[in-house]
Amino acid sequence: MIKLIIGYILLTGVAAMSIYLFVNFGHYSDRETLMFSELPIPDIYLVAWGSYGGLSLWIWMIIDFFKSGTEKNRIAWGLSFLIFNIFTSIIYFISIYSIREYRIQRTK
Repeated sequence: MIKLIIGYILLTGVAAMSIYLFVNFGHYSDRETLMFSELPIPDIYLVAWGSYGGLSLWIWMIIDFFKSGTEKNRIAWGLSFLIFNIFTSIIYFISIYSIREYRIQRTK
């Protein structure tokens, strides 16, 4: 159960960062470059939470992908992990990992 909670916390960080960047894109679009140090302190924490959360979720789901047994469309999942890294890890977490962990917890 704790693994699912950690996964949802990481997923929330990625979603919060994505929403923040989508909403504030117009505010920063008039500049040629955006310096990370120019952001307000809460925004820095939000972007860091989303960035590290996305990277952690991606690595965690790749490890789970290789540890788990045979699954349908294994080649397609593997290629999409390489090409669409964070997006694939979110979909994999929601559609495969969380369902499998929920079934394991339910049988105990």
